[in-house]
Amino acid sequence: MRTITEFFGMNLKSAAEKIPALADEATKAAQEAMKAEGKTDEEITAGLPTAAKAALDAKIGETFKLEGEKLAMFAAALEVMKDARGTVKRILVQAKAKDDETPPSGAKEIDGKFYIVEGFPEAQKAPAREERGGKFGGKGGKGGRGDKRGGRGGDRGGRPPRGAAGEGSSEGRAPRAPRAPVEPYKGPNRIALKGSAPASGGETPTT
Repeated sequence: MRTITEFFGMNLKSAAEKIPALADEATKAAQEAMKAEGKTDEEITAGLPTAAKAALDAKIGETFKLEGEKLAMFAAALEVMKDARGTVKRILVQAKAKDDETPPSGAKEIDGKFYIVEGFPEAQKAPAREERGGKFGGKGGKGGRGDKRGGRGGDRGGRPPRGAAGEGSSEGRAPRAPRAPVEPYKGPNRIALKGSAPASGGETPTT
């Protein structure tokens, strides 16, 4: 298969939005032209679809600067885009390089050419995380802050609660040794009355 041309989805979408207004203008122009030719109402009604399509193709070519085979492929790509699902990235137009070639899967054939629609990949939604489980699982977040929290005296082997043997009670604790008696101070009296000379020899000064 050989690629002839391609049309980007953004350009096709912009053109598709303008087509309805161009179609109305083309239909009115075709009616006026047929009346000017002296056609009857019956002739106008019978020949209007063909005349309107020709007028629309002319307006599309004039608006988007297309002509000839490129204009025909552009109009065909617009028709293919109508049936496309999702957001169209581009439409490739291919033709057989050899008669025995197999056309691409899903391609639509129009006038001997194959139109392949390429879309943007859909964004995959991330799976919802379990209820506050984090990567360690459980409802307790990191480390499982649940019933088995392992605080003081719990499963983590922390300090035993007060009142347990070994701490917080008299059981298991060695008795304290008695303090030695404190002897009274026998040194010199360093406190003197205001205005008196300091005492010597440890005697109390007289007044």
